[in-house]
Amino acid sequence: ISILFSIALSFSNMWNRRGEQVLRESGLDYSIVRPGGLKDVAPAHERGDKVLLASESWGEEAPPATTGISRTDVASLLCLCLAESCLSRATLRINRVKPGSADNNYFEDPRGKATWEELLQTVTPDTTPLANADYTTPVGTVLTALAAAIGYVFGFLFGRIF
Repeated sequence: ISILFSIALSFSNMWNRRGEQVLRESGLDYSIVRPGGLKDVAPAHERGDKVLLASESWGEEAPPATTGISRTDVASLLCLCLAESCLSRATLRINRVKPGSADNNYFEDPRGKATWEELLQTVTPDTTPLANADYTTPVGTVLTALAAAIGYVFGFLFGRIF
């Protein structure tokens, strides 16, 4: 079942990406926000954590792995997107990071800040088109492996390989 769920999700990712491409090419004003896993926790500044705001200025570099981001932090950034022109026509990848210490294995990323306002000057608008991604090859590979596994199970149960 988890395999089928993963296959279905890969197609939702494909349509999500296609929607972003259409929005970028439309000429409309937009802000695309990609949170790194929504959490029902207090905002980062209340927990002593920091927030990261990555835009096209980061290039292909992905934000570091995190433990998710508060829904409240996401909502506050969405409100800023309506008010701040520097967030216009930008795709924003957002995350929360815990401060690094000897007790945990987190890397202290100097780009993390306590509030979104401290990060606004780092945002650059999208200038390059969003490239297409190949979603059919991984799905085809998984479906082929799944069909082979089902065939093997039936062959084992009924005493012959198809």
